[in-house]
Amino acid sequence: MTTESAEAVRQLLRKDMQREHALHADLLQYIGLREEDLSSASQKHIRLMAQAASVLELNTTDVSAYVAAISDLCEKYDALHASVSTWRRHEAKQLKRKQELHNELREMEHMLAMLDAASQERDAIENVATMDGRLKEYTGKHAVYAKEIAKLDKNLADRGYFHVASSLHHDVLVHLEQQCAQLEAANNEVRAKVDRFQDLPPNLELANATLYKAQERLQQLEADFQSRVHSMV
Repeated sequence: MTTESAEAVRQLLRKDMQREHALHADLLQYIGLREEDLSSASQKHIRLMAQAASVLELNTTDVSAYVAAISDLCEKYDALHASVSTWRRHEAKQLKRKQELHNELREMEHMLAMLDAASQERDAIENVATMDGRLKEYTGKHAVYAKEIAKLDKNLADRGYFHVASSLHHDVLVHLEQQCAQLEAANNEVRAKVDRFQDLPPNLELANATLYKAQERLQQLEADFQSRVHSMV
């Protein structure tokens, strides 16, 4: 505390003491007695009344002044009590709203987790559906190529190609037959890889990379196969 502050406090205390002494003298004058003429209990009561008048900031010890000051104090107390009650209700309302917001936040977090899981599941289903579509596409192409091969074999057989070729180009046909067997084995390998797409994890990037490699391999095999077929015809 600074020197100026300490001096201000002393001045305030001195002023309060002077007021209390003045009120004390006013009370003695009001009852018309000297303090030494009173009993110790009466002296104590006089001091208490003087202190009460000082606390109530009265300038007089008239009964009406006490009544007015006490009434004003009661009104202030009632107003303060009502204000405290209002504040407590407001506080309870705020605490309730806080709990509601906390519950809503937890519910939103739960819903977010469910939506994230549903999104991942949807992506996995879409990946599987894509793999199924590719598998059906490759199966269809395999059936078409097998049908074309059977048709070519029939045409060649009708023209007597195999009979003539067996005596003229047996070694060439044997080589082509071996290449066809290799192509068929490679085609089966690609088909097996496509079948395994069903068991891939729900990772779109990994699935697309594997699918892209399989497509390139199948296109290469298709090109080689078409080249062999055209060379035979």
